[in-house]
Amino acid sequence: MRLISLLLATVLSCNIAVAAEPAHRPNTITVTGKGEVQVEPDQVVMTVAVDTFGRDLDAARRQNDERVEKILALSREFSIPARDVRTARMTMETLRETTKRDEQYDDLRHANPVRGYLISKRLTLRLTDLGKFDAFYLQLLRTGVCEFAYVDFETSRHREHRDAAR
Repeated sequence: MRLISLLLATVLSCNIAVAAEPAHRPNTITVTGKGEVQVEPDQVVMTVAVDTFGRDLDAARRQNDERVEKILALSREFSIPARDVRTARMTMETLRETTKRDEQYDDLRHANPVRGYLISKRLTLRLTDLGKFDAFYLQLLRTGVCEFAYVDFETSRHREHRDAAR
């Protein structure tokens, strides 16, 4: 009996909830989308890394500075304005001797003898004359660049093209 009463109360409350909904809902359509603008690039932006290692900190730093200077000289040779060449990041890491035991205990590692120093600089360069890209890229490889973090072909008028597409 108790079960029947509970079931009847549940059915009645559902009917009341359905009756409370509006009888007519306007028909709606929801649309989502993604726009992509593809245009011919007019510039290339490169981030290059120059890494040097040395047992002596000053020697490692000097060697890194020499390699970076070669890149700066090359950018001047290719008429890249100074505003389009910038240092994106610099790091200096002390490398120490390690053992299996040191990997478990961070405090012990800092007491180990220094193996050397790793100096790293990342430069971002923007080349606006795409006709010079191949020659510039080849010369960059010869300067001591350790890594091309990325090479992106872009448009300098991205905002203008995006607004026109809208």
